[in-house]
Amino acid sequence: MIRSLPKEIEIVKKYLQKETLPGWKAQRLMSPMDTEKYRSIPKSATPSAIVLTLFKDEFGAWSTIYIKRASRYQGDKHKGQISFPGGKQEPTDADSQACAIRECEEEIGLPAEHIRIIGALSPLYVFVSDFIIYPYVAYIADMPVLRPDPSEVAYIIKTPVDNLFNSKSLRDFKIRDAKITRSPYYALKNEILWGATAMITSEFEQISKDLAIKF
Repeated sequence: MIRSLPKEIEIVKKYLQKETLPGWKAQRLMSPMDTEKYRSIPKSATPSAIVLTLFKDEFGAWSTIYIKRASRYQGDKHKGQISFPGGKQEPTDADSQACAIRECEEEIGLPAEHIRIIGALSPLYVFVSDFIIYPYVAYIADMPVLRPDPSEVAYIIKTPVDNLFNSKSLRDFKIRDAKITRSPYYALKNEILWGATAMITSEFEQISKDLAIKF
């Protein structure tokens, strides 16, 4: 038996299925550089998918999950950074949504039967690594104990959505050997949430504002 959705989730679901998404207008607010490269998707781009989870934490606050990526793979251009659970689409995946669910289960141990997809956000091309990301929003009615895969995930970060949205700022920081100047970011506990993941988060933040929902 499928449970009815909470009011806030039902409103977001209807919006994602019927309305025109904010897309680049919202994504660019958290872009580290103002460039059209994010929108120029070559045929060579590798499809990938992520899941933006929404669930109530133990205090009743709407929350979501990010991961700090493991640093063991030298060729990973995003190693050690903050991201949503997700990854590259495989030939065995029926589509990008199936990829998002599979990757979420593999990376953080969230069983597929707990993941209720309510819609999709705008795709985003990450030109640095040549990935096209398909973001999905999922409602988790009962968050189980998560078991991250240590080969892919250093640790899981759960955060109240409202706290995250109120943490935006600008700063210089260094990512590996590159200096990022005056980049917008979200302060995620002791981590910096920036780049593509922040841009996807920004679109969801804009949708929340448009719907006047306080997550």
